Amino acid sequence: MILSGDQILKYLPHRDPFLFIDEVISLEEGDNIHAVLHVKDENVFLEGHFPGNPIVPGVILIEAMGQASGILGFKTMGKTPEEGSIYVIAGVDKARFRQRVFPGDKVDIFSKVLGSTRGIWKFECFAEVEGKLVCSANILCAERKKYMSIHESSIIHPSSEIDDDVEIGPFCIIGEKVKIKSGSKLLSHVVLKGPTTVGKNNIFYQFCTIGEDTPDKKFKGEETTLVIGDENIFREGVTVHRGTVQDKSTTIIGNKNLFMAYAHVAHDCVVGNDNVFANNSGIAGHVTVGNNVTIGALTTIHQFCQMGDYSFAGMNASITMDVPSYIKVASNPARVVGLNSVGMERGGIDQETITILKKAYKIIYRKGFNLKDAIKKVESIESSNVEEVRNFIDSIKSSERGILR
Repeated sequence: MILSGDQILKYLPHRDPFLFIDEVISLEEGDNIHAVLHVKDENVFLEGHFPGNPIVPGVILIEAMGQASGILGFKTMGKTPEEGSIYVIAGVDKARFRQRVFPGDKVDIFSKVLGSTRGIWKFECFAEVEGKLVCSANILCAERKKYMSIHESSIIHPSSEIDDDVEIGPFCIIGEKVKIKSGSKLLSHVVLKGPTTVGKNNIFYQFCTIGEDTPDKKFKGEETTLVIGDENIFREGVTVHRGTVQDKSTTIIGNKNLFMAYAHVAHDCVVGNDNVFANNSGIAGHVTVGNNVTIGALTTIHQFCQMGDYSFAGMNASITMDVPSYIKVASNPARVVGLNSVGMERGGIDQETITILKKAYKIIYRKGFNLKDAIKKVESIESSNVEEVRNFIDSIKSSERGILR
């Protein structure tokens, strides 16, 4: 005998009356295990199955094979359940029940490792009584963090990778190839599809759909991705789509963004940091949003447009051209209405720099120069080497659709 009693408890999180492995006869790490279940008259599962003619339920035999496989897996990895992970049955294939098992029987359980990848183990198992096969099955076991808070109504794909302290509320669906890092919370009714990577400390409110296929007609089911940074807030009903192979195959969202209710981020968009998307705002495919940008409620942004750093779009604006950094636009169709001075102040840009930007703004927008001459004029002023002025000019020069002016 290799393991019994308290030694088995070290490698299984189960306890009576749901502990079904009484001893381990042999174990070869990374390969196979021979364990034993002694069926006793007092086993609680016999009381109602069937009264007067008790037999061991088939699901108990499957569970016993899963527990034996768990011991083999933990011993192979040199870990224990106390170190933060448990393994749960994720699938049962080719289950066959050959003979009945009765009180007093000694059930020999054999499990062999068929393979493991990314926290998912596959075992070939069978059980015998007095050398006769009574049950066989292939069992999939998936790693789950012991201290993870997952509501029982949520559905988690076994290929997902979820850090220890992630909180998943009721009725959430986590799809294939989804990674969620430490501290993130899915409050309820959230759908996360992959391949998607979610960074640390993000919050998803009810009815968000994140990482869904794009409805772009060019999309034919290719594997594309969504990458989300840290500390973003996705309020009720926010939708974010993965990329398409016609672009860079990915949608990217940075850090500390606030997406208010029913905001939408389409395929292949790149969103920077510290931005605010107000209620029902939406950006079409291939849009780039810089940092510290505010997009007002009901505002829509045409595909391939750019919103520069600290730009601002007022409520119900329709934007079809690029908005340079620090510029404020409003109305439908959108028009330039000044500099986003309030946003810059809130973002920590000093008053002297804002004054310099106002001078550059007037040259570009108020002096009547054509754009090429206006840029040259700004670059000729003494303060043109100020970082924010360079950012302003660079956001104009990089425009491919043309700027709102």
